[in-house]
Amino acid sequence: MDVPPGCRIEGTTFERCPTNFVGEITVPEGIKTIGWRACWNCRDITVARLPNGVTEIGDEAFCNCASLTDINIPDGVIRVGSGTFAECSELTNIHIPPSVTTVDGGAFADCEKLAYAIVPRGCTVSDTAFPPACKIFNSIFDYRAQLARKLANEMDGDGVDIVGMHSPLPEPSVDSRSGRDI
Repeated sequence: MDVPPGCRIEGTTFERCPTNFVGEITVPEGIKTIGWRACWNCRDITVARLPNGVTEIGDEAFCNCASLTDINIPDGVIRVGSGTFAECSELTNIHIPPSVTTVDGGAFADCEKLAYAIVPRGCTVSDTAFPPACKIFNSIFDYRAQLARKLANEMDGDGVDIVGMHSPLPEPSVDSRSGRDI
């Protein structure tokens, strides 16, 4: 479904999604800004599709969208603000596009199922941007290498020879929050 009845579009800004909306929401082309608290407390949104032209997502825009499982942050967005996706308890992973230079504190706070995030190299990530258990990788390659390394270690103990897995892998990614290996 496209923009539900009751939503407000002001010029190129999308705002005020009705809190009783259920399902997928597709923001129309031409929108540049997802406003402050645009979908705040829309607990039954499952997917939010944002057009490529979006360059700004306001603070708390998708805060407390408890059923949200999929969000596409378009390349062109520069900052993921404070509380933007806080309390989206069904999110399991997130891929931050290369255009993002900053992920503010609490951006993904209380996203209990968020297992990993792929964040571009050079992006400044607040210590409180992600839940403590969330692994942060600098590229999809780093993420896949980490999974391959884990699989090789698990299978090696069983006496199983994994073809191609014994070649050198890149150094482990560094968690941008504290510099610890992940």
